[in-house]
Amino acid sequence: ILQSDSVILVEGEKCAEALMGQGFCATTAMGGSSAPLEKTDWSPLKGKHVLVWPDNDAPGKEYEERLIAFLSENCCSEK
Repeated sequence: ILQSDSVILVEGEKCAEALMGQGFCATTAMGGSSAPLEKTDWSPLKGKHVLVWPDNDAPGKEYEERLIAFLSENCCSEK
């Protein structure tokens, strides 16, 4: 993450691993999408282009909205 200009944030480790296997820089929240967002160290995202790519379901949409709001307020100025 530290060496990449862009990071894709997904809901789970399987998705992150699949993207990394294709050469993308990807990560997820520690403990999954239901975990408190403040438990993850998001500081490596500062100054990066961040794409939030949730699962295509209602919980995914909720996670996306919660994550974007949290990151905008705490470490990333752009969505």
